[in-house]
Amino acid sequence: MKLKTRSRLVLGLTALVAALQCSTAAIAQTSYPSMLGNVEPALRDRLFMRLDYIRANVKSTVGAVRDVTGPVLAKGDLTRLASGEGGIVVASGGTLSQYRLAANAMDGNPAGFTEAEIRGGLANDALDGLECEAVGLGSACNMRARGQAMIGTPAVSVGYFLGDEHTWAVEAFVLAKPIDVSITGDGPNQLNGKEIIKTKLLPPVVKFGRYFGAKEDKIRPYVGLLASYAIFFDSEATGGLNNYVGGSSQKDTTVNLKNAFGWGWMLGARADFGGDWHVALNIGKIRYKTETTITTRNTIITNDTPALNDYGLYAKDAIAVGNSGIAGGTTQIMCNVAKLKNGPDAGCNLGTFSRKSDNVLDNTLFVLSVGRSF
Repeated sequence: MKLKTRSRLVLGLTALVAALQCSTAAIAQTSYPSMLGNVEPALRDRLFMRLDYIRANVKSTVGAVRDVTGPVLAKGDLTRLASGEGGIVVASGGTLSQYRLAANAMDGNPAGFTEAEIRGGLANDALDGLECEAVGLGSACNMRARGQAMIGTPAVSVGYFLGDEHTWAVEAFVLAKPIDVSITGDGPNQLNGKEIIKTKLLPPVVKFGRYFGAKEDKIRPYVGLLASYAIFFDSEATGGLNNYVGGSSQKDTTVNLKNAFGWGWMLGARADFGGDWHVALNIGKIRYKTETTITTRNTIITNDTPALNDYGLYAKDAIAVGNSGIAGGTTQIMCNVAKLKNGPDAGCNLGTFSRKSDNVLDNTLFVLSVGRSF
């Protein structure tokens, strides 16, 4: 810690100690019944407990979403449709290729919404740098997210000095309120700035460190290492995300965030203010690497599915021309893909699709504690 920063920390703790001494003088002089009466006095003297408030400034780095089960509409699906495979019947009573020719003849648009135009649009977008479209219409390229920037929670921690000189100590946060976390869309897409995932986080932490100065000193600087295990639970997709990826009904899209180990450091100071009581102020850093899996069941893509607006320029133009020039447009194409892949009874249900993204969470921690030794 730089000298200037350390001086500010010490001055802040000194002011806090002065304020607490006035209001807790009676408490400090009171004889408390010990919960550890059966523990050896020398051992009990090394124990301490704290009530903490932890505040974290979170910088999230989320990788682009990637398709695990392949794109919803693969280029191969379009080729199979164009060949009339499966004898797919559409509203006109013929195969999709026949229907396409009839529709083009009726509206005089030779560049209507055909399989060839979509394939060509995907190829052109891929050449322009949108490589994810080379295989078909899956997750939009550069579809990303960002986590909540500030989170906080109260906690209870228990610590133990490893020697009578109270120099080295290990401390564990044994009880904390789960943290509610909101994740929003990021990047050039329809989800940008909108809440897409809600989850809860419980990150148990153990720290090991050294206090400087003598046991009797009123203010003692501290430096330590952190180990943590982030537990994510009750994760769910919002209705906006479900609609974006084509979930046909509420809760069709589910989310799983992988639990993760984290490592970091912490430094700060502890100040005694009478009797067995003390306060501590610490700052630190900890990093987690995790993975998000988004799974959508009963996928139905229609003309109005928001994700269609987030593809590259050429693919988007082909879709727009088809939606305005041919009855059914994208909805009809997708329904026929569903029947081709999953049988005539599939209706327009394209099936289940999974997507993943890799995430790095860099946390700057601020911990204010009030504690008591036993």
